[in-house]
Formats: sequence, C-alpha cells, structure tokens
Amino acid sequence: MTQNEELCGQFINWLSIGHSRETVQSYRCGLRQFIQWMNKSVLIAQDQDFINYCVHLKNERHLKNGALSCRMAALRTFWRFLYDRRLTQTDWRSIPSPKVNDRVHYPAAKNEDIKMIIDSLDSFFPDQLRDKTIISLLRDTGIRIGEALSVNIDDINLIEKKAMIKTLKRQDHYREVYWGDETNGLLQSWINIREKILKKATKNTEALFVSISNNSYGERAKKHAIQKLFCDKRRDLRITSRISAHSIRQGFGKRGIERNVNPRYVQILLGHAKLNTTMSYLGAPNKDVENIYRAKML
Repeated sequence: MTQNEELCGQFINWLSIGHSRETVQSYRCGLRQFIQWMNKSVLIAQDQDFINYCVHLKNERHLKNGALSCRMAALRTFWRFLYDRRLTQTDWRSIPSPKVNDRVHYPAAKNEDIKMIIDSLDSFFPDQLRDKTIISLLRDTGIRIGEALSVNIDDINLIEKKAMIKTLKRQDHYREVYWGDETNGLLQSWINIREKILKKATKNTEALFVSISNNSYGERAKKHAIQKLFCDKRRDLRITSRISAHSIRQGFGKRGIERNVNPRYVQILLGHAKLNTTMSYLGAPNKDVENIYRAKML
C-alpha cells in the first residue's frame, strides 16, 4: 500500500464515524481522482497544485460550480485532517472554495403533490409501503433523505411519535423530530413487514428502512431508489412541479413560517447550524431581513 492510499484510508475511516455512506463515498471518489491527477505524494502538495486542479475541473472536465464546490470541499476536509495531525504544512484554508452560484434548487413542494404521490402507493406491497412511509415521514419532519435512511429501528418511539436522529452536515449533532398519526400508522405497518423481511435476509441490520431488491435484500435502503421514485411518479402522475425529497424539506420549512412558527424553532427542526441558512432556505434573503429591520425595528 502506498503512502497516499494509507493516508486516504485513515481519513475515510475517520470520516465514516460522523457522516453518511453517500458522503464518504463521494469524498473517496473525489480524493482518488485528485491523487491520480497530481501523481505525487499528498504531503508535498502546494497551494498552486490546488489552484491548477480547480482550473482543470472547471475548464477541462467542465464541472459546474455546485459539483466543483463539492470536489474542493472534499480536498479541504482531507487536508484539514492532515494539517491538524501535523502531517503537512499546507494549510487547508488556502485551498480554493468556489462559490455555488449555479446550483438550481427545486421550489418548495406543494401539499397536494405530496399527497398525490402518497395516495398512489399501495400499502399492500412491501416496497410501496416502505416508500409511502418514507415520504410521509419526510413531509411530517422536514428531514433530509439521507437522514431518513440513516435512522435505525431503535431510534424511533412510536408511542411518543418522535425520534432522535443524526444531523447530516453537522459533526456529532443530533436532534429530535416528530410526526403525526398518519405517519405513525404507516411506521407501525412497515415495522411489522420489516421484521418478516429480515427473517429471510442473510444479513442483520439495524436500519429502519431496508432494501427489497434482489441484489441488496435486507440491507439499508439506498438514496437513489427514492430519488428514482420521485422521477417516476412525476412522470406517471403528470406532476408538473419538480417535487423531490429536498423540495419536501423546503415545503416543510415554508409551511412552518407561513403558520407563524418561530423561525428559531424551524431552524432547530431542520437542523441548520445558523439561522441565516434557514431564512435564505425559505426564500428570505439577508437583504429582505435588513429591510424589514430598518423599517420596523428602528
């Protein structure tokens, strides 16, 4: 094993403790591509190497700013890991951090579109019951799809209709989420089916939502399966809005603000580290906040 592979392996093991499998996989692929491009020890990389690589991704690989920002974020996290352990003198803060100015966010999902998808799923079929439960849970809690799929069976409390989940994108942060009677009933039905599925599975898992596909039967459900579901339902039900797991999250936040829920509470429910993130996420730019302040608070 080369030095680069060994260091990357240590980093990935460290990263996997507090991040989702999808994030770890994304960082692993990003690092592998950078190391292949650089073709030398990561410990002697200089500031200019990162600038050149950023230009390479932009001009030769034609990455958009959103993807480019993710690639460079992986490098920044890896070099911070090395820098904090005094394995390199290259400061991670010198690595370029492109602004995400071309990312397209889907608009907040409408309640009628969410209901249309939920009603189209038949609880008689295990895979549709699972998907129906996931979408209902997303609607009631506003959690990210990765957070929903990372929930374990012991994390939920059906009696009190709440769960403690790990907040993605925030190190060592957990928060409580809550749901209503409809979601609770679906969760109970799914858990009963889940137990039957796991009796036939060759691997034991703590995951609340498990796969029913032949090649991954009984394993933790994958994000891409749910993303494909939204694509299929938009087409089959002729839904014109770009409804997705993320737009349901946006709809949750917008619904809270429209119903006069304190923005601070919405921030806690969504798991945002900063209130500014919540307000911009809900379509309230900082400039609007400033204008309201100057008009009504002075």
